Amino acid sequence: MKHITAESFKIAHRAALLLVCIISAASAAMAGEGSYNPPPSYYYCTSDPAAHTRYYSEMFKVEWKAADNRKMSNAFSEFLAQKYGVKSAVGCFGDPNQSEAQYRIKQQVGQLKMSKWTLVQTKWTYNGAHSEGEALDASSSSPAPSAASSSTKQENAIDGVYTGTYVCAKGPTDLKLTLKAPEYGLLTGTFTFYVPPGTHNKAYTFSMNGHFDPKSGSFNLNPLKWEGPEPPNYLMVGLKGAVDVKAGKVEGIVDYTGCGRFEAMKGRDD
Repeated sequence: MKHITAESFKIAHRAALLLVCIISAASAAMAGEGSYNPPPSYYYCTSDPAAHTRYYSEMFKVEWKAADNRKMSNAFSEFLAQKYGVKSAVGCFGDPNQSEAQYRIKQQVGQLKMSKWTLVQTKWTYNGAHSEGEALDASSSSPAPSAASSSTKQENAIDGVYTGTYVCAKGPTDLKLTLKAPEYGLLTGTFTFYVPPGTHNKAYTFSMNGHFDPKSGSFNLNPLKWEGPEPPNYLMVGLKGAVDVKAGKVEGIVDYTGCGRFEAMKGRDD
């Protein structure tokens, strides 16, 4: 009887050790989610319209932690002033998918060529980063005028304020998404969420930019920077989705490990 008790004790002891190992492994996996970083993005910078002339940088790759849109824009603006004597506002746009970024640029350049703009490739990259290809592709084709007119209407239709919810690890959270398509193929926005989830006690906002296809309604947005205080234990996220212009609705997925879908309606009360 004592022998059986001793064997039972050994089995129970081994089971307890195994349980501790399983719990430790699970804890490490959960902790690893907090250290997740988005992949690097492929960026290009462009000047705002100035006498129908547009200046482009090369395309360059930037790691997520170093992707400070304001610093990139200021650096390109200073470069344009020094080399070309041009004083202009500047925008820098990035996408984790290089092919997607190049496709959007090609669409944009085609629209500008159709309007007979002068396009200048400056060969500039941020902090002398290796060029990942020309942002301004001389082979870009121009879309048909009728298609351009239709796309412009759809492009402007996405502009507005959308309110709804998104889902991440902490549960459904209220969302306010402000979107604006400044020109063909480009999209900017702000993402405002409220904590704790289910309340409007505290609002936090970060800016975003990315690309928008007026024909299909699909878009992607990448996080840029916090617009105000940074909330503890929260990270900025990206969005991949589509707009239903007739319904005044945007929906899609939150591009971050452990998150789910988002949806929001245009003009709905906050």
